[in-house]
Amino acid sequence: MLVNPRLVAEGKPIEFSLRCNDGSYRCFQWDRRPAREEEGMFVTGRDITERKKMETTANLQKYLQAKKAERSA
Repeated sequence: MLVNPRLVAEGKPIEFSLRCNDGSYRCFQWDRRPAREEEGMFVTGRDITERKKMETTANLQKYLQAKKAERSA
């Protein structure tokens, strides 16, 4: 996997999707933080698939409402 080094250096979370064995996709977010005394780092990941689905649905609804209003004007 290729990751933008700037995002890693800034400590921003990294999001990406992985394909599961059943062919579906799951979205993950990875965060990192330094360990004590700069001896390494802790990396935590979480499944954000449901959140991404809700964001996509909300964005689609906003888009459709804007198009409807545009046609009515």
